[in-house]
Amino acid sequence: MRLFTTAPTLHSIREWPVNSCVGDVYTLTVLTDAVGRAMVHQHFRGLVPIYDSFPTNVSRSDVARLVALYVHGGVYLDRDYVCFRNFERHRWNMSAFSIAAQFPARCRQSMCSVSQRVANAFMASAPRHPFIKYVLGQMRSYRGGDAAHVTGPGLLTRSVDRWSGSPVVELGFCTVYGVAWFERHPCTRRMDRDLCARFFSAAALGTHLWDGSWLPSKRRVKRPRAHHCKKSP
Repeated sequence: MRLFTTAPTLHSIREWPVNSCVGDVYTLTVLTDAVGRAMVHQHFRGLVPIYDSFPTNVSRSDVARLVALYVHGGVYLDRDYVCFRNFERHRWNMSAFSIAAQFPARCRQSMCSVSQRVANAFMASAPRHPFIKYVLGQMRSYRGGDAAHVTGPGLLTRSVDRWSGSPVVELGFCTVYGVAWFERHPCTRRMDRDLCARFFSAAALGTHLWDGSWLPSKRRVKRPRAHHCKKSP
């Protein structure tokens, strides 16, 4: 399997073996800014001015991860994603483009924006999936605004809602994330993989630590305890 990730954050994927995600046979590509730009230049040269217009690494990373999946196929994971189970054993449709909801279905928090329903911390795709090309075609040079809206979850949510072509699979919140970015849970705070695996539902592939530098408001809000995906007694 081909696995893509971004440059390390405080909570690196190296904290837990990457083969817990994809098994012993895999190719790992770290999408640094230089690697991402080279990939965009080689395969989507018309996107280079748009790529260069983005002032933040996170926006350029949003573009690079889509280009990487379009060219090679495989799985993209943020560096702070913790796997409980081997992705290769999960029988999703690898001929489709797969993404996941980043909020629980009945979330009443004001932060649960319907305009950013899906996130791009996890994505899986077959090579050359037309949905990715469609998303890249929606990108415009940076003229201000929040990265999440311009290149990240906002752009992906709008694209999913408008898309009517080849299959796009939207996996459930509890399958992929289990904790929203504004929530807290002891297993993610302690980076305790075994505690997380015991807490979340048996169907959970993993969870996201939400260690993104693009979340400046994370430290300013009172974070409720996550409880949506707890295992039944």
